[in-house]
Amino acid sequence: MHILILGAGAVGLGMAAALSAAKSDITLVTRGGMPSGERSIRVTGVLGDHEIPPGRVAFLPADGLAEQASPPDYVIVATKTFQVASAIRSIAPLLEKSRRPPAFLLPQNGWGSADEAAAIAPAGAMLYSAALMTGLARLSPAEVLIAAHATPIRIGSLFGHPQAAIEPLLQDFAQGFIDVEYREDIKTIILNKFMFSICLNAPGAILRCAYGEMAASPARRELMIRLADEAVAVVREVCGVALYEDGADYIHGTLIPKLMPRVAAHKSSMFQDLEAGRKTEIDYLNGAIARMAAGAHMPAPCNEVMTSLIHAAETGSSAGV
Repeated sequence: MHILILGAGAVGLGMAAALSAAKSDITLVTRGGMPSGERSIRVTGVLGDHEIPPGRVAFLPADGLAEQASPPDYVIVATKTFQVASAIRSIAPLLEKSRRPPAFLLPQNGWGSADEAAAIAPAGAMLYSAALMTGLARLSPAEVLIAAHATPIRIGSLFGHPQAAIEPLLQDFAQGFIDVEYREDIKTIILNKFMFSICLNAPGAILRCAYGEMAASPARRELMIRLADEAVAVVREVCGVALYEDGADYIHGTLIPKLMPRVAAHKSSMFQDLEAGRKTEIDYLNGAIARMAAGAHMPAPCNEVMTSLIHAAETGSSAGV
């Protein structure tokens, strides 16, 4: 079995390391910062320390991939949310060599990338989404820190594709150090992760604080409640899923008592992106709520402002401010 992982950031590197205990061939595609020579992959953090020996994961540059890699059985698109479509298009020449289309796994934040992937995936391809409540940070091209792990990685299909098609990949994950589980209710799970990210990622990035610091301040909790209020209403109206009674129900009934103790020390990927001067996933998080609200003629002023603030911060980062 050949597993192709697009994107060698924290998620891609972490998943490659986790899958390396199985016997499948793993190719990690990177656009830059490839390890020099034969390098092991090192994983540290809350799931223990792991050293993946050289050669267990093949690193390949994105250019020339079609000539160097064999057709994959599984493609894990471990890119940023806004890069999903371009990443899938980039491997079209490689997929043309396949006798059958691979299954795709999408572990992105936010809402909307699965539909974008489905629109351009090869005919007959099956798509699965993964909800990660795991905080990862890439420390170097071959080293990743797992700073938080609140739940197993939950995997399922938003398009009704069968578990059997993804089962071999789940079995490979089961041999590694990150626990996974298949869930038929993946839509609700992803929307819950969506709620989590809406309330914490952008505010934490703007205020430059870890998750736990967001929950420690009454004023910051009130901000999270307002963001959640809008998100609960929009998700109920547009997605047809009633997640919570309102924002206070989510923040005080779920986020703070059940999730925060396990992720308090983590800084969001959006925080890390702004620090590094990179584009963020805001358009698939608070921006998605603002966009869906506008389409349904609903108010979402807090999420609109948060989206604008992050875009302003992105401009400042890219300008070296």
